[in-house]
Amino acid sequence: SGGSGGNVIHESENNNKKKRADDFDLDAAGLAQLIGTSESKNDKDFFVFTAPKSGTLSMDVHTTNEVFAQLQLTDEFGNDLFETQPNNDMNSGQASVVEGVTYYIRMRAKRKDAAAYVVDLSLA
Repeated sequence: SGGSGGNVIHESENNNKKKRADDFDLDAAGLAQLIGTSESKNDKDFFVFTAPKSGTLSMDVHTTNEVFAQLQLTDEFGNDLFETQPNNDMNSGQASVVEGVTYYIRMRAKRKDAAAYVVDLSLA
């Protein structure tokens, strides 16, 4: 896949903690795209959004430099809802989200190598 569309959010540096997460919204069609680079497993990139409606959030992680970043989705209550496993070639998945709840997406390289990523998000 790899369709574009939706709001495009470029990671801003110093977004390595939840309280400094890059805030974004899904567009009217429920789409957004996150772009950035995790320099190593110690460089966490956080993004935050509030679900505009309840439904299924599809997450598809692509790499732009052959190194996949790991995606983790948690809710505002700290529940771990979904995590990709790049070592097992699992770079996409789905999770249920609830309208009005805030969600955090953490992107992180698996090792010392930088992982450049593009994440396509779709809420249906």
